[in-house]
This record gives sequence, C-alpha cells and structure tokens, in this order.
Amino acid sequence: MNIPAQRAKFDQKINFPLGVDQDQPASVLIKTAWRILDGPEAGYVEADGLIPIPKQHALENRTACLTVRLGLVGMHIVAKVQSGNGDKWIWATFEHVDNVPTAQNARDINSLYAKSLFPDGCLPPETQSISDYLLFDATCPDCPTNEAPTATLLWSETPPFARRLDGTPAQPSQVVRCWDIFGPTQDTNTVWQAKLNGSKLANYMLISSQWRGANPDPIFEHGELPRYLSNTTMETYLQTDPSGTCLGCHAAAETSEGAFSDFTFLLRN
Repeated sequence: MNIPAQRAKFDQKINFPLGVDQDQPASVLIKTAWRILDGPEAGYVEADGLIPIPKQHALENRTACLTVRLGLVGMHIVAKVQSGNGDKWIWATFEHVDNVPTAQNARDINSLYAKSLFPDGCLPPETQSISDYLLFDATCPDCPTNEAPTATLLWSETPPFARRLDGTPAQPSQVVRCWDIFGPTQDTNTVWQAKLNGSKLANYMLISSQWRGANPDPIFEHGELPRYLSNTTMETYLQTDPSGTCLGCHAAAETSEGAFSDFTFLLRN
C-alpha cells in the first residue's frame, strides 16, 4: 500500500482485528530470518529465494539478482488475541538450535535490578563446551562478541557474499545468546522436539513469548513480561539494550505519516 493509499485508508486510529473465536480469527504477523545455503542441508526448513542487489551495494558495481537456496534460522509469530492483554499483541520468537551458544555470563530474562546489565559484555562460553554453531566460530574464542560490523560491506555475486570495499571477505559476526531460556520453555521445547522427531521442525526451539502482563512503569516501561526478549538472528546487536524487547521496540512503530501503527513497522513504508 503506497503512502497516498495509507492516507486515505488510515484516517482514523489503526487497530488490527482482535481474535475472539473461529468466526473472528486473530490478526497474525510473521517475520522470518534466513541463511544462504551452500547446498541441500537436512537440518533446515528450506525455500528458494531471490535477492535483489542494487548497483550501489554491489561489489561488481552493477545491479544483480541472486537465485539462492535459503535455510530458516529465525522467526517471530505475533498474534492479537482476546487473552492476557493480547489486544497489545503476543510475541513468540523461535530459532534454529544451532544458531549460537549461550553466553558464559547469561542472565535471567527478568533480571531488572542492575545499573548495567552486562558491564563486561556477553562473554563466550568455555571453549571446551562449544559445539559447531552457525554464528559462532569456536576456533576464535577471543573474537569480540555481538559487535556490529563497522566496515562498509558490499554484496558479491559469488560466495562469500559479504565483502569489504577491496573485495576481501568480511569477518563474520561472533554471536552469543545473552539471555537464558526459561527452564519451563526448555522443557516445552524438549516435548515438542520429541513429537516432531524426524521432521526438520525438530531442529527449532521457542526462545520465549512476551505480552503486556504488567502495568507500564519505570522498570517495565511497556508492561512487558518477560522484561527482555530478543532473537539472535534479528535483534543480534540489541540484546543488551534497555529497549531490547519486542513490545518496547514495536511500541514506537508508526505509519509513513507518523501516526501510531498498532505495533507494526510494515506501514511506515
């Protein structure tokens, strides 16, 4: 929907339909993150994809469109339901089990009372406990974790796709999970992974769900429970930020006209 159409359509407060029953189903938003696969891999939900590369972002200085095979690594499912303050949406976020290890100094996602959440950063786990992960290189335990690239990067038409301006491959991000997954959530994952045994879906896990379960106050700015929630594939560098929370981030979502867009950024484009 273009901006003039938005102006005409959203002249009143935006309020997506609230799910009540099968006759009035919930509004649902789905956001996914993918990796480019070198070839078929048994562990991922896969899809064919096209990646358009504008000339200004291309190493070869020409417009291109890559035909690639993709593997699912992260997903948000957001539903607006008549339950538990779900009229402000309920977030659930999932990841592939092999994305990242948990930080050595990971904290409980309801840890609130600290002037600095991670004063020394999120530390890599002990070397002997590290397995193979997509976004963590166990051979470089001293690499800085969860730091966004500072160099200008361009797309190459051939792997490795991320290149510096001189064409050399970019250093991959070294990512760890800063927040522990709740014990009951881990138990739920164990149950469902067993039920899905033999399916690619068994390789995924729920990180947590979040909803408006408290009154907004200086500690729970938007009433979010649990207090912190982030997906390492989509909020990689926001994990330790005070706004590193689904509700906290999306509460600022606006339309292209600057009006409140009911917690979705889709209408700003």
